[in-house]
Amino acid sequence: MSYLAIVLSLGAVSESSQAQEPAFKSKPATGSLPEAYKRLADSLEHYGTPIPYLRHVLSEHERVQVKYRRKMGKSGPSAVPDWLTEEHIAKMERSWAKLSPSLELDAFAKRTGKRINAALSEREGFVVEMLNAHQAQTFEMMTGNGKRGHFSGLKREFLARLDSSSAIDHAVAVETGLSVEMAKLYRELLSLQRFRKSDFGKIDRFYGDKQGRDALSKLGQDRVSRRVAAGLRDSKLSGQLSEDRKRFQATLESANLIEEDLHLILRAVRSGLPAKDAAMIEKWLNSMMSEAAEAAHAELMVGILEWALDKN
Repeated sequence: MSYLAIVLSLGAVSESSQAQEPAFKSKPATGSLPEAYKRLADSLEHYGTPIPYLRHVLSEHERVQVKYRRKMGKSGPSAVPDWLTEEHIAKMERSWAKLSPSLELDAFAKRTGKRINAALSEREGFVVEMLNAHQAQTFEMMTGNGKRGHFSGLKREFLARLDSSSAIDHAVAVETGLSVEMAKLYRELLSLQRFRKSDFGKIDRFYGDKQGRDALSKLGQDRVSRRVAAGLRDSKLSGQLSEDRKRFQATLESANLIEEDLHLILRAVRSGLPAKDAAMIEKWLNSMMSEAAEAAHAELMVGILEWALDKN
């Protein structure tokens, strides 16, 4: 599984040149993971390639390293993967240019960027919630208060969400601050079709436990508050449950369309080339998309590193 346009008029010019360059190229590294993936999506949608975004992340890494050495008198911890070098990016760029005409990679990238942006535009869609939850883990890890927060964990979580069609599974999974007991109770509250008098004790227990409602994200608190209010008002939660499922399915479909699009390209590769050559291109394309996603995660880490440096 791989991974996620500012269009402004510049006057009387051709349609192909009417799109202004994405703003990320002039902005510092972000401390927001959804924003980092939006910048990647803008690069894909505007340029038809992740290369400009990769160069942006590398440039920001180098800028923050210079800033760190000036302030601390030594090199700072690296927030980017070892592969993210200009030499590697240039090699990726040559391969992309060589393969793009036959595989229509530019068109694929633009569709992918548009779909990632669509998924990110849904405030309560599973993509944004998952990225926010992982962002908190990465912050804790980089400030010495946690061990989770690596890109590999984000990738596993994303794949798990794509393998599940349950909005409730997702809602529970992103609430990493809940204790095991409260996570189980949270699932029960979200799963109830009706609230009965016998359920009020569960609500009181969840709201009264510091590892219950208080440990939820803001979206999680809003979600359970809406669910409880609906249940106490008319004892019917079908409308709220339906909205949650629709919202989840909408973002799930955006993500799955990217995967389906990639599979179409790979099927064409397998049918038109010898097995060895097809396998090589398939490996390269999967690696390219995974590295682009990892670069967005790296930008978050660079942004957090600069935040910590400025605070010191």
